[in-house]
Amino acid sequence: MYNPLKDLHNYNSEMSISQVIKFFEKQGLTFTKTMIQNYVRIGAIPPPVDKRIYRKEHLMMLVLLDSLKNVFSLDEIKITFEPFFDTDKIKYVYDKYMEETIIAEEAWKLMQDETAKHPIDTVIKLMASSAVIKQFAQKIINS
Repeated sequence: MYNPLKDLHNYNSEMSISQVIKFFEKQGLTFTKTMIQNYVRIGAIPPPVDKRIYRKEHLMMLVLLDSLKNVFSLDEIKITFEPFFDTDKIKYVYDKYMEETIIAEEAWKLMQDETAKHPIDTVIKLMASSAVIKQFAQKIINS
């Protein structure tokens, strides 16, 4: 499952956008200059420091975006995380997300036997659960 950068909060470097792209390529994640600039332009991640320096908080937000964009729109992600663009809050959100990812991976491992026996049942269960969870998350965001 997805958890490429568990210890990213210990990373202490400042990078240019080209270095960010190369860093993620080594992690098996694909970002382009245009993608990152677009995320900044629409407010899905904070702007770089001094218009060109990306820090570990930017990397954390990019990892979250990469993981969540398959389920949520960029607007939904932006609305959810924009209040947390403060450095310490981004670290908290990132660490909490990674913890929950580990829990979800463990739950998935437990479901694998059931999936092998009845794959369509598991797919329907996951789709229904995802829809309900997304609706619940949207209610929290909108309140």
